[in-house]
Parts: sequence; structure tokens; C-alpha cells
Amino acid sequence: ISSIAPDGKDWLSFGFPGSAVLGVTRRTGNEVWFAWTGSSNSNFKNPQVQVLEINTSNYSVISQWQIWNNDYAFAYPSLATNSNGEVGISLGWGGNTSYGNNAVGILGDFIVWYPELSDAIVASTPIRYGDYFSVARNTPSSLLFDASGYAVFKNTAPATGTRFDPYYIQFGRNSIVNGGSAAPPG
Repeated sequence: ISSIAPDGKDWLSFGFPGSAVLGVTRRTGNEVWFAWTGSSNSNFKNPQVQVLEINTSNYSVISQWQIWNNDYAFAYPSLATNSNGEVGISLGWGGNTSYGNNAVGILGDFIVWYPELSDAIVASTPIRYGDYFSVARNTPSSLLFDASGYAVFKNTAPATGTRFDPYYIQFGRNSIVNGGSAAPPG
């Protein structure tokens, strides 16, 4: 699994955890979702996140789908379910014209949001990225999600190297965050 940033460095080169499942959440009483990073192949130009939905009453596959884009990679998914049965995600993305970044979203919306864009790859050997990306159901507002992530920035001259800018994100449906009905969508 690899993805090259604008400076020619592979922000996924650390290799951990490979294609191991990182994201797991119970969506309903008998539905569990798993997510992992899939490598590029003949179907996907870049690494992508694979999402598998399983019916736990008979262990059948409900659906398998991908979070992907031809212009950049997606990796390191973390999943959580809110009290409306919506699945939130925190994940890494980058490559091509973008450094490794963190983003959050609600699966099914086909969009993710990011608070700031990295302008560097971490100055370490080996390059390591994606630690501490997480998402969880908010307490006590169970319709919302809490997520953590970070951006990597070049230090301001005369300093050299890079620095991390960690952040906490609380997110959810606009109608919930800004008032309105707490009724489930649909």
C-alpha cells in the first residue's frame, strides 16, 4: 500500500497495519460494518477504504463497497454508529497533489470534511502517518460524533522539520448541530 505526496515521499510507507481491519461498528442489532485499507489494483488506481456490511444473524454479506477516488488515496478508517444508526468515519486521505490529511464524514453522504490541509510529510524515518485517527458516538449527544485527527506542517524558518497540529472534531447532521428535528433521516 503506497501513495506518493507532492514532495515525492510515500505517506503510507510505514506499512502498518497493511490491509488489517481498523474500523468496526455495530450499526443495528444484527448488522456490523468492517472497514480496512485496500491496495491499488487494476480496479483502483489508488489505495481505497473497503467497507463490508455483515448480517450477524446468518453471517451473510449485506453489501461491500469502497471509498475511493482516482486522484488520491484513502486509508486508516475508524467507524462509529450514532443513535440514528448512521455510521460516522474518520480516515486519512492524500497523494498526488495532496499530503496525508485527516477527514470525517457520515457514510452514505459521499463527502468528507477536513479542518485543515497538511503541507508536509512527518520528518521521521520511517515515515509514519494515521495514528490517533478515531471516531466515536458523542456522549451525551448521541446523534453526534467525536473524532480526532491531525495535520502535519513544515516548521516556520529558521526552524526545520515538521510539527503536528492535533485536533478534535464534533460533527453530525446540520439539522442536529444547528437545531431542528432529531428524527432519523428518510
